[in-house]
Amino acid sequence: MKKISLIFTALLAVTFSLTGCQKDPEVVSLMGKTMGTTYHIKYIDDGSLNLDKDKTHARIEMVLKDVNAKMSTYDKNSELSRFNQFTEINQPVEISSDLAKVIGEAIRLNKVTEGALDVTVGPVVNLWGFGPEKHPERKPTAEQLAERQAWVGIDK
Repeated sequence: MKKISLIFTALLAVTFSLTGCQKDPEVVSLMGKTMGTTYHIKYIDDGSLNLDKDKTHARIEMVLKDVNAKMSTYDKNSELSRFNQFTEINQPVEISSDLAKVIGEAIRLNKVTEGALDVTVGPVVNLWGFGPEKHPERKPTAEQLAERQAWVGIDK
């Protein structure tokens, strides 16, 4: 009986020491600006992942800056903008694996939606003033729309 009592006491001591090391859960809020908008991230930190709030926030900022540098349609120097500005026909263009994955998924979704999702619609969107081009002062003409519509389509 003494042996069982000693084992129970030892287990109880270990349990209290382990739970005493664990911190109370707290909600950590991170926020910032990116891509013309803001982001808000919340997570519960109970100490089990050993996350440093400042390092986690810095890593998130780094990832978002990388995505923006690759995928922005508003940054003329982004990888996607440079890709879109390339006018040579039948010439390979070197792109990152991230951009290749996004373009591949856009092509797949275009097929799945029977053309409803068309990432090439930018020239028409811009003509109406919803893209990086300046807002128009008047409605586009039928001729302008026809010209821009000839530029769009997943096959282009």
